[in-house]
Amino acid sequence: MVRVAGCIRARRRGGLQVRPILIGEFNTSAADPAYALWPEPAGSVGDHLCRIVLGLEKTRYVQLFERRNLLVGDRWSDRDAAEAAMELCWTHDRAPLVLLGARVARAFGVSFEPFTVVIREPWALCLPHPLDHWNELGSIERARASLSALYPAYARFAGSNRQRDPKEVGLG
Repeated sequence: MVRVAGCIRARRRGGLQVRPILIGEFNTSAADPAYALWPEPAGSVGDHLCRIVLGLEKTRYVQLFERRNLLVGDRWSDRDAAEAAMELCWTHDRAPLVLLGARVARAFGVSFEPFTVVIREPWALCLPHPLDHWNELGSIERARASLSALYPAYARFAGSNRQRDPKEVGLG
C-alpha cells in the first residue's frame, strides 16, 4: 500500500478497467446515493456537469462515470467530508477520481489545482465545482482535454452533445 495525498490506496495491476468516480460535495435534494450528480432536473449540478462541462448525452454520462457525493444534507463539514473521502479511498482503491471543487480536493488532502492531476495511480483530476468558473474562456475545453487524456473511453464522446461555447448555453 502507498499513502498518497491523505488517502491510503493499494497498488494493483491488471484487472478490469474501473470507471472514474465524479465526486461532488453534497446533494440537498436526495439522500439516495444513486442520485449523486444525477443529470436531472435541468439546471441541477449533475445536469450542468453532464451537458455543459463534459458535453455528454445523459445516458452516456451515466454509463461512463460513477458518481458520488461526500455528504448528504445541506451543511458542509470539513471533518465529515474528510472521513467520507478516506472511506471512498478504501472502498474504491483502484478507481480514478474527478474531484469537483476546492472543498472536495481539501477533503482528500490535496491542493486544489484546476485541470491538474493531483494524485497518480490511480489518477485524480481536479476540476472546478460544476457551477463555478465555467464562463472563463477555454475552461470547458481544458476540462474536456484533461479528462480525455486520462480516460480514453470519455475521449470518444467528449462534446458529443455539441454544446461547447459557454455563450451558447447561457454562461457568457
